[in-house]
Amino acid sequence: MGGKGATVEYNPSLAWKVGAFVLGGLLLVGLLIFGLQGYRPFAAGYTIQVVLHSAAGIARGAPVQFAGVKVGQVQSVTISRSARAAQPQVILSIWLPADLVIRADDRAQIGLLGLLGEKYLQIEPGAGRGAIIKPGGRLSGEEPLNELALMRQAQRTLQQLDEALTRANALLAPRTVPERLGQMLADADRLSLELQQSARQAQELMQPWQKLGRRANALLDGLARRAGLIAAALAGLIAVLLIF
Repeated sequence: MGGKGATVEYNPSLAWKVGAFVLGGLLLVGLLIFGLQGYRPFAAGYTIQVVLHSAAGIARGAPVQFAGVKVGQVQSVTISRSARAAQPQVILSIWLPADLVIRADDRAQIGLLGLLGEKYLQIEPGAGRGAIIKPGGRLSGEEPLNELALMRQAQRTLQQLDEALTRANALLAPRTVPERLGQMLADADRLSLELQQSARQAQELMQPWQKLGRRANALLDGLARRAGLIAAALAGLIAVLLIF
């Protein structure tokens, strides 16, 4: 039983369609990847350079934030150091949208997204009096945050918090509350005794004045009685004189 093998006929139109479909799919995947990473191949923008003394681990593709809003990305990180320069220069080339204006008094600093997160470049707006940084211009950055210094500061803060909690627990401990109440009652008793003693001393000081007051009252009573007798005698004398 014999037969002839089937032959596949080449169709140029179909090949072109398949190739275009595959190429379009790859292009869409590439654009999706670029979009997820923050790349904007068709967006209008410009690049400037940020000059720092240390990159602090920031890498290409890191996000750029302006006033806390993500606006661009780091396109490249280069370092240079001349023979006469004491400190190296790290130059970050960053992409920014065309409608964003950066001025010379803006502050650029490398930050950290979370305690162990991604490095990013943060630009904080200044007073708005500096010159506008043109495309290709340079912006001087500030010293980046040091993770080791942050960890040490966090450790010191936690230690201080632990000491404060220890003191608070000591104040709120049940065995110390009766002691403090007893001390308060003892202080109140001592104050009451001191007030009673002061009252007795004041009474002793007033006793001579009270005696003197009683004597003065008796003397005034005697004078009043004598004044009455004298007035009666004078009245009688005047009556006698009038009769005669």
